[in-house]
Amino acid sequence: MSLSKKAAKAKKIEVKLSVLEWCKQQVKDGKELVIHWEGGGDSGWAHFEIDGQTVDNEYTDHLVDMMYSELDYGSWAGEFNATGFAKFDPAENAFVGIDDYQEDERICYDCNISFKVPNSLWYDRIHYRIECSADESVSTEIDFAIQNGFLSDEHKEMERVLQDVLDDEIPKLIEKFIEEGNEFRDIWESEMFLKTDGEDKGAYTEFKITEIGIGTYRSQEKEIVLYIEEDEIVSEDF
Repeated sequence: MSLSKKAAKAKKIEVKLSVLEWCKQQVKDGKELVIHWEGGGDSGWAHFEIDGQTVDNEYTDHLVDMMYSELDYGSWAGEFNATGFAKFDPAENAFVGIDDYQEDERICYDCNISFKVPNSLWYDRIHYRIECSADESVSTEIDFAIQNGFLSDEHKEMERVLQDVLDDEIPKLIEKFIEEGNEFRDIWESEMFLKTDGEDKGAYTEFKITEIGIGTYRSQEKEIVLYIEEDEIVSEDF
């Protein structure tokens, strides 16, 4: 092979497609290019797919890094979840898609849960705990607290009765919350009543839970458009 032919061959090998040219060539070959992402709560990632299969090469890695910058979630730290995908549109010279963003939120939800405690029982405080999530069943606990004295079998029986009230009312509350168009995430409630907080009804004292903190999500859909400039080239680091 002559020297001139070797030089021409070497020059041809050195010529690389720009990022935009590479994307358009893939589409011209009948392929679908998509960048997916998912994350939140201190971890997240994005990956590149061609025709539904994950692909890693210098172009896809470069484009994934560009998408990380476009999404701007940094280390994905925070009380949120984000998922989405963007498909390459050769007419727009861009990956176009939707980012489905959900941010954790806790609201005070109105309710009316009543406890009726016989006045024959002695106590100073009533502690209650409610725990549940979208993936777990309701867990509740009721405890009488006495500063000077002891708990009797009657106290233990009344704790079971009041716990049954919570076990019955909380699922109804969650169902109502969801029916109103909210997304339920969880309840983590730990509170107490002083004996003086109740209303004396003669034979018993009535206590009312009038609001409960419920975890939910604030959702937002955001259009993602990752433009690729004509002179965008793969980083020399690849």
